[in-house]
Amino acid sequence: MRTREKQAKRRIRRKTDKSSKMRTTETGDGRRRGWKHLCVLGAMIGICMLLSSVASSHLNLEFQLSQFSDAKDGSAVAVSQPAASSSLSAPSPPSIEDVKAELLDYCGKRPAITYAPRRDKADTDVEYKGFWVPGFPGSGSEMFISIINAMTGLDGSNVYLGCNPHCATCKSHFPRETDKFVPNAGIYRNKFQKNAWLLLRNPTKSIPSFENFNYESVHKLLHHKKQMPEAAWKQIRKREFSRDLDLWGRTIKWWMRGTNAANELSTIPHPEVDNPFNISLIIQYEKMISPIHGPLILQEIAAELQGANIPVPIDLPAIEADAGDHIHPWSCFWAQIVLSPKSNTKRSSEGRYTPSYTATHQAELIATFDELIARYTELSPRYDIVPILKEYRADVIKNIRLDEGA
Repeated sequence: MRTREKQAKRRIRRKTDKSSKMRTTETGDGRRRGWKHLCVLGAMIGICMLLSSVASSHLNLEFQLSQFSDAKDGSAVAVSQPAASSSLSAPSPPSIEDVKAELLDYCGKRPAITYAPRRDKADTDVEYKGFWVPGFPGSGSEMFISIINAMTGLDGSNVYLGCNPHCATCKSHFPRETDKFVPNAGIYRNKFQKNAWLLLRNPTKSIPSFENFNYESVHKLLHHKKQMPEAAWKQIRKREFSRDLDLWGRTIKWWMRGTNAANELSTIPHPEVDNPFNISLIIQYEKMISPIHGPLILQEIAAELQGANIPVPIDLPAIEADAGDHIHPWSCFWAQIVLSPKSNTKRSSEGRYTPSYTATHQAELIATFDELIARYTELSPRYDIVPILKEYRADVIKNIRLDEGA
């Protein structure tokens, strides 16, 4: 009996041990399977995060490329940047007045630059031709002539007083209706470079300047010395503004040739007058009188003159170690002419005012800019003038002085 009981107990223990081992094995397998599932899940999450990062980078690249494409025609595109902490933010750029003061201080401590000696013809055996310098009246031609005279010693001539046959440049307001001096006809045919330089100024400034010149002439006043009364300006703009603005646009159209000049034939003014000229340099008045940009423009002018075999005998001093960041080799030469109190283009500041316009005038200005921007962006691309036109358009929208109640 006892032997059987012992045998039965041993059988029960063996079954219990076997069952316990099976449970242990199953638990281990379950844990291993759980870890495998977690690893797979983690890997999937990592892949998703990587794909999301790649997609975000791709979208950001596409956005930057689209911004570059938009800016290709010269438009200013503002791309938002992460906000920087105040301690790391870049200092604000200096004002025009700060740069002007810096320039006057630097140049005032140094000997004046000697201008080119005056002569009727360049001292060279190489044949040369001068440049036409067209522009709407009031765009800075008198100041420009002063620069050319000092730079070359030759005449920066005026077609209305007779262009010296050996001049460096000659200004023209063609195609003004009363203008009988056609640049490519009569005695002027083949006497000038095929390249010409266009003087350009915001019409909200050049039109009042032109009409002020006319006012001074009618009242027998010295030119460029006094601003007409504001009441007189309002009367004159009522009669002349639309016609003046049309001439401003036609001056650009006649002289400017885009990359597809054939497309312009149906809309170009004076199609009966052949225009063989190409504008190789746009001289923007606002930049010509800027202490930052003006010296750079003079450098461009000198390069074009020398490329046409017209000497520029100016000995520019080297820039010294104490020069500020905005001092350029042409800076002191520029300052002697543009900032000179003896300049014949400076009017008295007494009683000065900013000419005002009506809302109708503002709409006409914007329409003129839009038509020219479309012309030189789509019809006959010419990207050097488009940014300037956009700058003028923005200024008319933001800064124009409108009559009260306009």
